[in-house]
Amino acid sequence: MAAERLATAFAVALATACSSSPEAPAPAGSSAPGEVLEVGPRTFTFTGTDVRAEDGSRFISRPMTVWAAFASILPNGYDFSLELTAGAETQSWTAKIGLSSADLPEGEGEARIVQTQMAPGIAWVERHRLGAPAIRGAEGLVRYRFHDGRVRFTVSESDPSLNATVEGEYNVACVVPPAELGLQENGVSSDDGVQLVEDTYFESAKCARFRQP
Repeated sequence: MAAERLATAFAVALATACSSSPEAPAPAGSSAPGEVLEVGPRTFTFTGTDVRAEDGSRFISRPMTVWAAFASILPNGYDFSLELTAGAETQSWTAKIGLSSADLPEGEGEARIVQTQMAPGIAWVERHRLGAPAIRGAEGLVRYRFHDGRVRFTVSESDPSLNATVEGEYNVACVVPPAELGLQENGVSSDDGVQLVEDTYFESAKCARFRQP
């Protein structure tokens, strides 16, 4: 339970600290990662996330987020997860994947879709339609690969409306005990008094693996 409370605490803090102001999702089918888009006389490269559902629906979001937390009370001393919420007008598609230490920054693996406590090798997938009950994955598999600052994964679920291929860039938010950064305690605190702070520049020994060259 201590680990669950800590995971909740740092998740809420990171969602607040790492997100910028909300943006309306791009229309479905508007762009894909790496596409060069023309807007008037200017061009730019789309670097968000593209979710293509098996039924032809398409969802767009900004880059995915990998949350990395290090604390002694967590199983194995760390907790890694990939989170994504993508939109398409009146629908949204969300996923959370529990990762292992070997997956990042370069690696691949599988996660079972099941309604249970989040952990490495477990995935949650949901689809929401305006005015309809949420569709939650109950049995399936996610296969993923991290490479060169990008991640690609496929979802195979017993409910085909959740099946999709996802590709895009990702950002890492890494949190550690204040002492790892030479700081006094001040940051995210769980009910057990464990505190974490975000290592924005990946200066600590634990977060250095995520530093961009």
